[in-house]
Amino acid sequence: MTRRRQQVGKAGEAAARSYLQRKGYRVAEVNYRSPYGEIDIVAFHGSILVFVEVRTRTGSSFGTPAESITAEKLNHLKRTALFYMQSR
Repeated sequence: MTRRRQQVGKAGEAAARSYLQRKGYRVAEVNYRSPYGEIDIVAFHGSILVFVEVRTRTGSSFGTPAESITAEKLNHLKRTALFYMQSR
């Protein structure tokens, strides 16, 4: 991953954290790693546990952030979320 891409990703994650906190979410973990993958933000909204995958884009030429989530990525996210819940 290039340095520029890392910077864009980190800026996107910081913006997402800030947005969630302004909306009343309590961030519990950032960049949580498990044997199955990583989740960018784990937060609580009241008593609801929320897992957030941040997809930062600088333009629309490669599609929307939602379109960048493949079936494989979604599977990794689900398994990582389950691992998080079981380990807590």
